[in-house]
Amino acid sequence: MVLQEEQEVVCSRNLGSFYRYINKWRSHREAVGVLLDDSGGIVTSNRDKANDLNAYYASVSVIDNGYMPVCHSPTFKKTIETVVFSERGVAAAINKLKPNLS
Repeated sequence: MVLQEEQEVVCSRNLGSFYRYINKWRSHREAVGVLLDDSGGIVTSNRDKANDLNAYYASVSVIDNGYMPVCHSPTFKKTIETVVFSERGVAAAINKLKPNLS
């Protein structure tokens, strides 16, 4: 079913249809399914799942060694001196922004 729907979206060559399909899947949020713990037992409670996932990620993470690499400030060779901001231009740019997007 999903494969057929994906083929129809691709074959339609409709960009809007493509984005609607992708956004449908991006906004589809499901809970974390059943997990197996280290001993093979089934984990179903959200708290136990969170603890098991936390333990796993903690076990594969890297411990901070406190070393901070030296980052030299960049040197700029060219500057732009012809940029002009007008109140009207800024207002026009703000009005073009979509309010529902970050």
